[in-house]
Amino acid sequence: MRHFGIRCPRLSRLAFLASAVAVVVTSVTALGQERAAAPTDEEAIRERGKEYIAAIKRGDANEIASFWTAEGTYVDEGGHAVNGRSLAHEAKGERDEGEPRKITVTIESIHFVTPDVAVEDGRLSNVPGVLSGSLNHRYTAIWVRQKGKWLLDGIRESAVATPTHNDHLRDLGWMVGDWISDDDGKTVRLSCRWSNDKNFLLREIDVRLPGREPLHVTQRIGWDAREGQVKSWTFDSEGGHGVGLWFHKDDRWIVEAESVLPDGSRATGTNVLAQDGNDAFTWESSNGEVEGEPVPELKVRMTRTTTIP
Repeated sequence: MRHFGIRCPRLSRLAFLASAVAVVVTSVTALGQERAAAPTDEEAIRERGKEYIAAIKRGDANEIASFWTAEGTYVDEGGHAVNGRSLAHEAKGERDEGEPRKITVTIESIHFVTPDVAVEDGRLSNVPGVLSGSLNHRYTAIWVRQKGKWLLDGIRESAVATPTHNDHLRDLGWMVGDWISDDDGKTVRLSCRWSNDKNFLLREIDVRLPGREPLHVTQRIGWDAREGQVKSWTFDSEGGHGVGLWFHKDDRWIVEAESVLPDGSRATGTNVLAQDGNDAFTWESSNGEVEGEPVPELKVRMTRTTTIP
């Protein structure tokens, strides 16, 4: 099996079990938890989860095995099943080598099938490092109460397809093409294309305003996997540069921008792109400041001139 995206020994399975069960201990979010039993039962399971994690950290195979029922089974993403207690003993003395990973655990549901059987579903993901692979898994953990003690009766792991960089940008695909705005002598021409690898949107923008030299802006929009955020990197013909964080809300994209002007001044502002059908959108700049001093708001309506596949 693969542990966090790299091929590992049997202990990797055990380490993943630790991560999966950690959901009852270190959850980041809990969505729609069902409480068909007394809160004290859930608290008892959480406490057992803490103890299980501690046992794995100590590497005590007998103690780890004691958290499983005799028939408890772990099933990996490939459908391979192994007895939980046997896995604990087979992993004795081995070490899981690899780069530490920041794991994000999301509980999607915890409910009690009966007063003595609890089912937990959730997801685990991580921020991959230089050496580590990415992790994006779903899991189901079964807890049963035997002789007053909560034990693991099963954990099933399944891989979830990790979205590509292109997937994260698809909602911006409508921008691909050539656009123009010409109002009172203020002309903005915009061309947007996919990069050859389809991982970025490339925008070229020409701005012509009365009394000013033409300004050319080059922008690359992509997915920042570390921050989990659509981001843009912008450079202009006068020597300025900046970054923007893109947020999708309803039919609008909100861009929180920060830039350094050619003279070294710091500028901030909010840009809003709102679609108007398939062949037009408005581009509005507000809350702009340069070194804390407000700048005028700007709003233009762009219309499509050509569509690029």
